[in-house]
Amino acid sequence: GLGWRAAVAVVFLACGFAVWWGAGLSRGTVALLVLIAALQPAYAVAPLRLKERGAWGPITDSLHTHALPTLYCVALFAGIAGAPLWRPFPLALAAWSFFVGLRGIVYHQRIDEPNDRRAGVSTFVTTHGSERAAVLVRRFIFPAELAALGAAGIAVFGTAPAVVLAFAAYGGVMQLLRRTRTWPVTFADPAPADRTAYIPLLAFYRSWPAPAFALLLAFRDPLFLPLFVVHSVVFAGPILRQAADFARLVRWFWLAFSARVRRVWE
Repeated sequence: GLGWRAAVAVVFLACGFAVWWGAGLSRGTVALLVLIAALQPAYAVAPLRLKERGAWGPITDSLHTHALPTLYCVALFAGIAGAPLWRPFPLALAAWSFFVGLRGIVYHQRIDEPNDRRAGVSTFVTTHGSERAAVLVRRFIFPAELAALGAAGIAVFGTAPAVVLAFAAYGGVMQLLRRTRTWPVTFADPAPADRTAYIPLLAFYRSWPAPAFALLLAFRDPLFLPLFVVHSVVFAGPILRQAADFARLVRWFWLAFSARVRRVWE
């Protein structure tokens, strides 16, 4: 029955908390963990059900699925290393994660809008309209996400200059490919109401930062090498697809550029 399932859920939840409690977490880290756990039912379950309370829906979703877990992970390892949490990089990273989450939930609400309306579910998008939500993302949320990403890059540059420079070069090449229409995508709608449409930066976020920083850690301490290997094996599919797509786009650009140069000189 329901009581048995609730008891099992409570036991597993307690076990999850016990593992981290045994790691010697600080009170701040535990508070973040508790807040993450509390916001999930607050978002989805009555009587609060913040999902249906206007802007509180996207804000709460982004907090408990993106910003707070990011801050929690940083706080966990900062505590183990004896490093302060409230520094520019963790704050910029949490801000970036928050805006990524906002864009993501608006995207999902735009996709789900027809079903939500049929089901009588009131979300930010069904209340304010899909197009107004798209304008909000394009004018405010996505620029704030890019600004926070840039701030995080600046903050971590002193620690990981090679990674930041590599990502900056990658971004520059991709923008060149986009401007020359070798890569025919648009950033005009960063949270499109279409599952098949291109979502700016999503593939990059999923594929490159984690293995890049894991590789950097492995270079500095061989004990991190298994982390890099395991991640590369588990996520080999998307990483290899992104690498192949990038190589193919660069090849197309080079062939087109070479052909144009030959025509000029002939």
